[in-house]
Amino acid sequence: MRCLLVSDIHQQTHNLAGLIDRAGKPIDLVICAGDLTNWGNRADATAIVNLLRPSPCLTIPGNLDTPEVEAYLVDTGSSIHAQCRIFQGWTFVGFGGGSAGFVGESAAK
Repeated sequence: MRCLLVSDIHQQTHNLAGLIDRAGKPIDLVICAGDLTNWGNRADATAIVNLLRPSPCLTIPGNLDTPEVEAYLVDTGSSIHAQCRIFQGWTFVGFGGGSAGFVGESAAK
């Protein structure tokens, strides 16, 4: 299985597109370990996730992802925050967010 692990994208879609191109195909699974956005909204998160697909995605929210972004990740079925998911025989467990007062308030409560 070929996985691409990314984190701290912070809405830098031009950097992400280049990374995906360099990773080559096929990518069986994309794991995004938080901070898709910089205090972004659903549309911002959608732009990031659309770049990561058509590969299946597993995500956790980061400390700069708002509750709206977290809700979007749950709605798309990609969030593994506080849960476990089995993909092609591999078990993935996620816990996202940040410490309140650290950099940003935890989106993952």
